[in-house]
Amino acid sequence: MGLAREIQTRVQTVRKEMALEYTDRINVTVQGSERVARVVARDAERLKAEVLADEVTTGTAPDGAAEHVLDVEGERVVLVVVRA
Repeated sequence: MGLAREIQTRVQTVRKEMALEYTDRINVTVQGSERVARVVARDAERLKAEVLADEVTTGTAPDGAAEHVLDVEGERVVLVVVRA
């Protein structure tokens, strides 16, 4: 649960950096190791609810989207957050 919480915290930080309103809906793409993908898939519904996301996916980010490369618990994680 620690990795999932840390990813949630990082998504919230990106939301703030984007100056999104609390009620703005987002779509999140997460890229990382198999462990990261497994954790995101397992906790996708909770993550969606916590960060107000319409979609939380793993894999390739949409073309032209800003990537946020992070180190989360020793894992390289690439977050892409776009307004829905």
